[in-house]
Amino acid sequence: MIDVDVFVAGVAFRDLIVTGLPHWPGPGEEVHAHDLLETWGGIANQARALASYGLSVALCTPLGDDPASERIVLELSRLGIDCGPSQRQPGWRLPTTIAFPADGERAMVTVERPGGPIVGSHVAPGSVAAPAVVVDLALPSQPWLTRARAAGATVLGSLGFDASGRWDLASVATEAVDVWVLNELEATSYARTPDPTAAARRLTRHVPTVVVTLGAAGLLAATAEGELARVAAPRVAATSTVGAGDTVVAALAFGHLLPGLGLPERLELAALLVAGALEAPKGTASYPTLVQLANHPARGQRIRDLVGRHRADGES
Repeated sequence: MIDVDVFVAGVAFRDLIVTGLPHWPGPGEEVHAHDLLETWGGIANQARALASYGLSVALCTPLGDDPASERIVLELSRLGIDCGPSQRQPGWRLPTTIAFPADGERAMVTVERPGGPIVGSHVAPGSVAAPAVVVDLALPSQPWLTRARAAGATVLGSLGFDASGRWDLASVATEAVDVWVLNELEATSYARTPDPTAAARRLTRHVPTVVVTLGAAGLLAATAEGELARVAAPRVAATSTVGAGDTVVAALAFGHLLPGLGLPERLELAALLVAGALEAPKGTASYPTLVQLANHPARGQRIRDLVGRHRADGES
């Protein structure tokens, strides 16, 4: 039995983040950046963020026999993340993404070898005992997920950019998901409308709750019951915006585990936690702890109010 606060399933990436770019280079142009950070992205971003909030986390992700696969297990285990549910496949290697944030946006290049193991295909139904599950919606719904949700788990999912350009809802595994988190481009593309609020409302035909990230403008959410909530994002000098969406998913999962928080409060908490991560010296490459976030001079008191002092003071 995998008994944790959050079970996380999806593809992890080795992330190389170029920071301090003045702008993206044009054809034939060379520009100089400040630093190159290495971290673990994709679903591992969400696992790292959740662990930084003091939650117990199990990670189910494909692993190869390459050095990056060895290092991700070693380093995430040091953070207290249980990588036991992950599955290895000889001859495969962990995908790598190189991210280039500049001017509040980011461009990315990913190198990914096809043929990795299907995430979660080896997980036995009924073996996941977690009140929250975070999944990649590109993965087909599986019996273990259906059972976990039926047992009371809140399932949060995200998908990411559709490189095919089709934005076909039929390809999104929404049938076993409670909360779908998308950015504005993804939401408006899937919903076929330019307005993010209308897009969120339209997508609740497929999932109970839709959360749309709006970058520096904050977050909005709609539910199938007709509730609508929106919060502004705190103004921060972001080290990097890479991983912001993943952090939103993790923060929302955390909020769902806190008793008494309504939808507006969960959005507000997510915005506060993401702000703290983005302005950290290494951004999401090294998440601040919940205690550090709760001691922020401007935002700490509100975080403590939302989370509850027993958690914000570092107790479990």
